[in-house]
Amino acid sequence: MANTISRILSGNQTGVGMIIYMMGSFMAGAIGTSILGSVLDQGVQSKIIASSVQQHI
Repeated sequence: MANTISRILSGNQTGVGMIIYMMGSFMAGAIGTSILGSVLDQGVQSKIIASSVQQHI
C-alpha cells in the first residue's frame, strides 16, 4: 500500500500521503486492539460469573 501511495502521488504530496497512511494504520491498530481487548474481557467476566454461580448452587 505504501508503495502504491508513493507511486500515485507527486513528489511534494508524497510526504503528506504517507503521513495520512501511517496515521490511519496506527489508528486502525489501536482501535482493533481495543475492541479485541473488550471482547476478550467480556468473555473472561462471563466465565467468572458462571463459575461463581455454579459454586453457590
